[in-house]
Amino acid sequence: DCRLGPESGHFRIIDYKSGNRTVDYDALYHGLALQLPVYLAAYARTHPGSVPEDAAWFTVNRPILSIKDCKMLQQERLHAERLKAQQPVSLRLDPPVLEQLCQHSLQKASAIARELLEGRFPVHPVRLAGHRPPCDFCDFMALCHFDPHKGPWHRLEKPAAETPPDTRPTRRQIFLKLMQEEAEKEVRS
Repeated sequence: DCRLGPESGHFRIIDYKSGNRTVDYDALYHGLALQLPVYLAAYARTHPGSVPEDAAWFTVNRPILSIKDCKMLQQERLHAERLKAQQPVSLRLDPPVLEQLCQHSLQKASAIARELLEGRFPVHPVRLAGHRPPCDFCDFMALCHFDPHKGPWHRLEKPAAETPPDTRPTRRQIFLKLMQEEAEKEVRS
């Protein structure tokens, strides 16, 4: 947690990771990347009146820089490259969208918790289109006996939102549109 200033009431959550992270708006939407937004929601709930300003991952490691030319050995350039490699990876969302993401993520986490508490935790891994299978990273395949070559995978499609014709929105733009639609639906109900 890194406050932007106690007087401002605004805050930023930074989740320190040992591996590199990128923002995956599809995984955020489907609840496959809950940790950072749930941290954000937890801080906001324990500090009423505070406003989430940012959420980011920060890779804690010793960056290895490839030196392609002798100019790179200049101290200033080396320092600049090192700083560039150690930048936090921000969700790049405005405070109202961060608040909506918190609510969305808490709903996803609550649904998962309900299933676990009801004793329902089938071996049915989720696979998001265009992503590596989660079994590639799992150390517990011997326990679950899931065969990633046979499936059955629970396949999630990339989220889609209505957009003007002849446009190719980015994953971020689709995510923002879906968060806006959720917020509008909550206001109507």
